[in-house]
Amino acid sequence: MPKRWEKMDTIAVSSRLVIEIDAGQARLVIKSPAAETGGHAGQVSVARSEIAALREALDRAAAYLAPPPDEQDEAEISLKEAARLFDLDHGLLAEAAQRGELAARRSGLSWLTTRWAVRQALSAGRLRPR
Repeated sequence: MPKRWEKMDTIAVSSRLVIEIDAGQARLVIKSPAAETGGHAGQVSVARSEIAALREALDRAAAYLAPPPDEQDEAEISLKEAARLFDLDHGLLAEAAQRGELAARRSGLSWLTTRWAVRQALSAGRLRPR
């Protein structure tokens, strides 16, 4: 599980783009250091080459600010139930569990996971809805 910050922290997307995480206010701020030194203030342009890095950084930042799981999120469910709840392919979940990309455990012939684990895998980009 990602660490939780008590203060403001920063994820560098590239040399001209950063994401500030303010855990106290539960918000993200996308900034361009160039805007602070005379660039276009209040505007951030994202180059095509930065989009993948930005998506990954946003996923990481969102996971940091995710609320802690409640009892229902921590209860074990079958992959079949997870597939139904999250509109995911059962085979995709089974493959992710086998590769270790989804927190899950074997119980006999089936896999068990939690709603929290599926949400974390989705936010980290390890699973894609149908």
